[in-house]
Amino acid sequence: MPGWRDDRKPDLWRADAGFIDKDGIEFTNLIGNYDAVVNMLENLTGEPWEGAPTFLIYSPAGELRAAKGGGTPAKYIEAYIKKNSN
Repeated sequence: MPGWRDDRKPDLWRADAGFIDKDGIEFTNLIGNYDAVVNMLENLTGEPWEGAPTFLIYSPAGELRAAKGGGTPAKYIEAYIKKNSN
């Protein structure tokens, strides 16, 4: 789940990083410079960035299979993975 750092607001960086520990998130997270993260996501997906959080789902072979911007309940992500697993 990408986040971003606004260099003009250093407290935002700490708040973004803190939710990972606070909420017990156990999957890989990307937190970086806002412009760099948005550009990376748009290049990966070929679509305009929708917002944070953004979930990227990859196949075991490392292929991007889906991208979803905005809050998404885990049950929908899990259902997608189950439905699209070989």
